[in-house]
Amino acid sequence: MKRNVHVGRRSNGVAEVIAGEVYPGDQVVTTGAHVLSNFFVQGVLRLSPEAALNMGLQVEAAELHPVSDVVEVDGAVDLPPEKRAAASSQLAGTIRRILVDRGQAVHGGDVIAEIASVEFQQTQLELLRAHFEATLLQDTLKRYRTLDKNQVIARSQLQETETRYNSAIFRRDSARRTLLTMGLSESQLQSLLQDQELIELLPVRAPIDGAIVGFEKALGQAIEAEEPIFEIHDISTVWVRAYLSERDLPQVPLGTPARVRFLATPDFLGQGSVVRSSAVLGMTDRTLSVWVELTNPAGAEVYHNMLARISFEVGEGTPTLSLPLDAIVSQGTRSYIFVQGDDGSFVRRAITVGRQDDLRVEVKSGLKSGEKVAVQGAAKLQTAYASIR
Repeated sequence: MKRNVHVGRRSNGVAEVIAGEVYPGDQVVTTGAHVLSNFFVQGVLRLSPEAALNMGLQVEAAELHPVSDVVEVDGAVDLPPEKRAAASSQLAGTIRRILVDRGQAVHGGDVIAEIASVEFQQTQLELLRAHFEATLLQDTLKRYRTLDKNQVIARSQLQETETRYNSAIFRRDSARRTLLTMGLSESQLQSLLQDQELIELLPVRAPIDGAIVGFEKALGQAIEAEEPIFEIHDISTVWVRAYLSERDLPQVPLGTPARVRFLATPDFLGQGSVVRSSAVLGMTDRTLSVWVELTNPAGAEVYHNMLARISFEVGEGTPTLSLPLDAIVSQGTRSYIFVQGDDGSFVRRAITVGRQDDLRVEVKSGLKSGEKVAVQGAAKLQTAYASIR
């Protein structure tokens, strides 16, 4: 409740109250009173433009909208296996460089870390030795074949050289394939053979497109071969696993539309449909798993196993006078809305509600079609109303 007072002396942020309806023991707003004052102008519940913007107020005309029949269940994000991958080093070594941050988007093949590995250096040396040996034996073999035509060299010496050459080629190609598997690119291999300079660090590449969601290692930490270093998730396709009770199974076949909200990001509303269903009921909870594929995951901060609430639309209702759920303010057992008048002021009005789904609630009495209602910011209007009633 707002009360008028007369103040006297002021000092160090404290004012003397010399008259007014304030008594010892009354609880008074000492911080934020100027914000409350912006909610109304001259004692009327009328927002200034700045206050309306700050509180995110949105007003809509009441219209006829269907209130659907829904089945609401709990669930969790369940990314398909092909959308989850671990990035690791092919060899044991020590982490020398980390090139990405948690949450950073990466593409398959991007270098995301570099490892110092003795085995990596040894494999490069093996490639260079085999390459030089094959080059030398190739020149020798050409000369021996010319001599063989003139029957100047023994056939056994030519055959021995061919065997050594083929062995060098095999070892060179084997080392080349091994280095490619380790993470080197073709251009790096060409530079290694041409410049004859060893590459110092072994690259760790992202196996898929996605975002870095898991990283528990540190610079200088020793790792084993194939030990996971990063976890990467591709959320371009998001599946949410829902747990349906046995009695709801007939109402939710494949293709049923669904709306998904995440516990961690309640402002996000995902749209999708059922794309897969399990064939086995749980023995203890008697639930069946179904998977919803979101059609609009862009912009959502989604992680594997994130908790969700799923609403399946199992029946479309007839159009009726209804409002978004955020427009309703509950006080005890009664429901209220804030109706905007022609002068811009708001009046709190009691209504009677009927059926509701996860988006809208039917208004059975207390509202006429076409009246303007606060559909966002109603809770803050209720706070302002409580201060002036």
